[in-house]
Amino acid sequence: MFMLGPAIMAAWWVGFCFKDAWLPTRLCFYLPPLLVAAAGAIWLAAYRRQSSWLLRSFVGATMLAAGAKAAFIDFEWNASHTTRPPGAIRLLHWNTSWGTFGSDRIWRIIAADQPDICVFSEPPLADFPWQSQRLFPDGATHTGAGMAIASRYPMKILGSLVVPNVASWHARLTTPSGPLDILAVDFSSSPLINRHQPLLNVARWVNQHDPAIPLLVVGDFNTPRDSIHLAPLRSQMTQAHEQAGHGWPYSWPVPAPMWAIDQMWLSPGLKALDHTFRYALCSDHLRQVLDFTIEPARASTQPAGAH
Repeated sequence: MFMLGPAIMAAWWVGFCFKDAWLPTRLCFYLPPLLVAAAGAIWLAAYRRQSSWLLRSFVGATMLAAGAKAAFIDFEWNASHTTRPPGAIRLLHWNTSWGTFGSDRIWRIIAADQPDICVFSEPPLADFPWQSQRLFPDGATHTGAGMAIASRYPMKILGSLVVPNVASWHARLTTPSGPLDILAVDFSSSPLINRHQPLLNVARWVNQHDPAIPLLVVGDFNTPRDSIHLAPLRSQMTQAHEQAGHGWPYSWPVPAPMWAIDQMWLSPGLKALDHTFRYALCSDHLRQVLDFTIEPARASTQPAGAH
C-alpha cells in the first residue's frame, strides 16, 4: 500500500501528458484529477513520516497539479444567467438509464427545467410516448438507436451515421429562428475502444454538413471532453460548457460525477448562453441544460427537410 499512492500519482502524470493517445496512456488519462488529489492527501496523511522528502514532494506536487487541473481546466467560470433571454432555445440532454431509477420523477424534473427540446440517451421508453406528449402537446418525437428526442418544434429525421461503436440519428427542427439540425450520438462505453476513428468520422460528417443549417452535436460521448481525439471536432465546433458553462463540470457517475462524458457541441451560427450540469438521483448521469440562440445572420430560409 505504501507505493500505491506514488504509483497513482505517476500514472496521472502519464495521462496528463499523453492523454488518450494509446491504450496504456488512455487508462491513465481516465484517472479523475479530484480523486488523484484526494488520494495524494490521504497518502501524505498516512505515510508522511515514513517516506523520503523526495517522495513526499512528488506526491504533494502531483496532488496540487491535479487539483489545479480540475479547478482551472475542467471547471469553467462563466457567468450564470438566471433568466432565459427572449428568443433563446433551451435544449436538455440526459442519459436516463432507461428510466430504471424512476421514470415519473425524471419527467417531473424535465418539466420543471422548461426545455424546448429534449434529447435522451437510454430514454425511459416504457412511458415515453404519452409523457413526451404531455410535455409537448403539439410537439414531435422520435426514438431509435437507443436514444430519443421530444421537441415542441416540428421535426424530420434525416438519417444516421454509419460509424462503428457509435449509435446516431440526424434530425432537422423548424424553430422560430429558422432550421436547426441535431446530430444525436451515443458512443460505446468500453474504455478499451480507441476513440480516434469514431470521432474522426463524426468530424468528417460535420465537415460535410450543410453550413447554412446550424448544427448541434449532442449525446453521451463516453469520452472526456479534453480527449485529443476530439481535436477534429473541436476545430469545427464550439464546446458548450467551455463557452458558457459554470458549476460542476463532470456528468458521470452519480452520486459523485468525475468524468465529463456528456457533451454538446455547437456549429458557427449558434451561440451558447448558459450551460449547466444538473443533479438528480434518478439516473447515473447528470442532465445537461443549454440555453442558446440561432444567430440572425445565420438563420436560413431553406425549408425544413431540404438538403
